[in-house]
Amino acid sequence: MFFLRKHLLIAFLIFISFCLAENHNFSVTPEIYPEINSLHWKHSATNTALDINGIEIDIFNWRIAADSKESVTVELVNPVWEFASWNHNKLVLPNIIKISDPINYRGTPTIYIQMTPWRIIDNQIEVLTSGEISITADPVDFPINYSHPYLLNGNKVDLKRGYSENRPYLIICPSKFETAANTLETLHELEVHPDYQLNTEVIVTDNISGMDIRNYIIDRINDDLDPNGFLLLLGDENDIPPIFYEETTVRGESSEGPNFSENFTIDGCGTLINLELDGTAKLLSGISFYYPDELVYNHQDIVIDTIHAYIDFTYYNEDNWDGDACSMDKHSIHVTSDGSVLYNTDSLITKFEFDVDGAYIIQAMGGKSEEKNFSISSNFS
Repeated sequence: MFFLRKHLLIAFLIFISFCLAENHNFSVTPEIYPEINSLHWKHSATNTALDINGIEIDIFNWRIAADSKESVTVELVNPVWEFASWNHNKLVLPNIIKISDPINYRGTPTIYIQMTPWRIIDNQIEVLTSGEISITADPVDFPINYSHPYLLNGNKVDLKRGYSENRPYLIICPSKFETAANTLETLHELEVHPDYQLNTEVIVTDNISGMDIRNYIIDRINDDLDPNGFLLLLGDENDIPPIFYEETTVRGESSEGPNFSENFTIDGCGTLINLELDGTAKLLSGISFYYPDELVYNHQDIVIDTIHAYIDFTYYNEDNWDGDACSMDKHSIHVTSDGSVLYNTDSLITKFEFDVDGAYIIQAMGGKSEEKNFSISSNFS
């Protein structure tokens, strides 16, 4: 009887947890059959895209307010994959499902979810033509301070224009657009109906970065600015440099092939690549390394392609380590506090990919990757 009651209690708790969790389901079935060309991989069910080596690749992107990665589960239900094309450009795609660590966005812990409806198996590109994505998250006990079209939880926001209630309207611009910004301020003061007037403030500044603007706005929200107001950044990317955000993946591949010489492969130990980061990297995940395993010949016995084999690399973070790449375990990788990615291997490397956890990538360059003529991509979005 005791065991029966115990099992019933466990089942009840699981049921309650399931009922309390928020579940979101989305179809990934495209209305128009996916298409691949040299500039764009088109999938009509998606809501955004990545740029990989100059090719626009359609993907899904959501965000959800959550304070831990473990509180969110993402599952691809009943997927159907079909052959789409051959991977002639030797692209390396991100993992099908990527879930970020929580990031403080406007004072709200937020997790980013990315799902790629493409995969590459044995150099064949396959596309997701049917299925459903299921996203489940635990309820949150903190306020959600923003709205966004891709935000799955929180209050649903009416995007229709309503009464202003003296909402702030912050305009940030370089000095060359000061006259235009002041015109907008005057417009709200003198010509807009009082019910729809916005409390306009113009900030004029030159030689400022996108990150400086971001930090200024966050400080103002924490001080005196209503987060439900409006913001206008007046200028182009030269006047107000964008923040290349939400990108955490580095990919590298030898620019030579299908035969690989010493000058186009990486082996031994040392610095793989140097990263300029926004934030401090905690570790590297999603690690994939490859070596040339098999050559593909045509009927004239000429090598036309290489099949890459996977190398099982792990993240190295042992206690009492001296910091020398060559003293790490074989087939291991490590990122230092200054963004240097160290490696140790006894296999030839011709391709690699990894994700940086805890920071965003501004630039990736140098190290053995540059010395050995690897092409590097870190696809800023």
